[in-house]
Amino acid sequence: MTKFVKKKQAIVNLDFALSIILASIVTITFSGFNRPIWGDEYLHFSLAGLPWSEIFQVIQETNSNENHGQTWFHQILSISLLKIFGAGTIGLRLISWIATFVTLIASLNLLKLFSVTWALKLAFLSTVILFTPIAFEMGNSRSYILVIMSTALISLGLFSTIPLGRAKTLYKLVFAAGVVIGSVSHPYFPVILCALVFGAIIVNQHISKESVTWTLRKLRFFMVFSILGVFLSVVVGLFTWLRGGPEFPEFDPFQWLPIGEQVFVFSTIMFIALAVVSSFLFFKARHPVFKARHPVFSDPVFAVGYILIITGIGLSLFFSWVSFIRNYWILPRQWLPGVLIFFIGGIILLAFFVPKFKAKKSTSLLTPIGYAASIAVFVSGIFVGIQEVNRNVEFWVDLTSQSLIYTTGKGIAFFEAAGNLNIQCGGPVWPEHSKIYNAKVTDELLIFEFEKRYSMCSNKIIDN
Repeated sequence: MTKFVKKKQAIVNLDFALSIILASIVTITFSGFNRPIWGDEYLHFSLAGLPWSEIFQVIQETNSNENHGQTWFHQILSISLLKIFGAGTIGLRLISWIATFVTLIASLNLLKLFSVTWALKLAFLSTVILFTPIAFEMGNSRSYILVIMSTALISLGLFSTIPLGRAKTLYKLVFAAGVVIGSVSHPYFPVILCALVFGAIIVNQHISKESVTWTLRKLRFFMVFSILGVFLSVVVGLFTWLRGGPEFPEFDPFQWLPIGEQVFVFSTIMFIALAVVSSFLFFKARHPVFKARHPVFSDPVFAVGYILIITGIGLSLFFSWVSFIRNYWILPRQWLPGVLIFFIGGIILLAFFVPKFKAKKSTSLLTPIGYAASIAVFVSGIFVGIQEVNRNVEFWVDLTSQSLIYTTGKGIAFFEAAGNLNIQCGGPVWPEHSKIYNAKVTDELLIFEFEKRYSMCSNKIIDN
């Protein structure tokens, strides 16, 4: 018995160590540690050179226009790190690195609870890094990665109740952390939270023979904390996104998509129709006669995979409609929480069906082939990330103060060039960056100040 326990513990330790190693590889590769700063990141980078009293004033004044009503949480954290570490990618993107690592560990742990093999875990990591919008956010200093992380944490907490039978303290704490961080990070989060809680209630009720009251009692911690999270999000919103935002009268919602309004509406109708039909079969699976004929639909693992897929697609469509109604661009980054949920659900469904397929084929070749394919695709994804790193090296080699001249009069590109020069120099963030928020200051007035800063920095580098 002791040998069995030791062997099981060794497997658990190996599994955890492998999760840490692979999550670290992905985080480092896609960390954007040498990626040039871009416009959205520059909006809070530019404030790090000011004293805190002025920073809070600018954040408050620009929240409902330039900064589109985002919460202050990520801005303040990012500015704080830039003040500590100076102008550089550590101060700029450390939050994203931590959030990426936590997202991957939480997702892999959720898959582990449903006995997903490492071949499919590698397939999950591959889909994550090959889906460009998620890979980009891993090294992007914006609040989207915090929403993705929060989505992973609350999914782990909620759906751990299926294989474990009850909510353990660790997973309650994980869920609570996800709720708090998500609630203060993005206005979309309450919708994600409510959708996942509702999904967890449906699955728990679906696989149990108990009453609805029993299911709600089982999940009462998650429901109570979710209510508190929504309340926290509204309180944060009163100071930020609920104050309103800019209008977009001339924006084309489909500017960044290869489809138009008709395809978008038709796709939504098709999803609703398929969701209704599949949900009918899903709920009918509780009937004894149906369960006897189609045991697949009543399996807990199938139920979780199905609910996560439906929830993921539904959330992505919902947020697209929010942008469409506001006449704002429909952007892939709006789908990311839903995409993560969809990927997790898809892998869990594969973990359910693959063993059944192998049993029918009666072959031992599928397992090594599956592992080999998963490893090959994962390595290919890492290679894609390394290519970006190499391209960025060339950017920094070619970067000079002449970039300011080339970008003069080109809007945000001028300030991006100035920010990258500051990062190349290191040291404190230059206070002149904050003048991006002053409409009266032109590029021509600022170019001399930025060139002077860069010249002083270059002299120091030469002296050393």
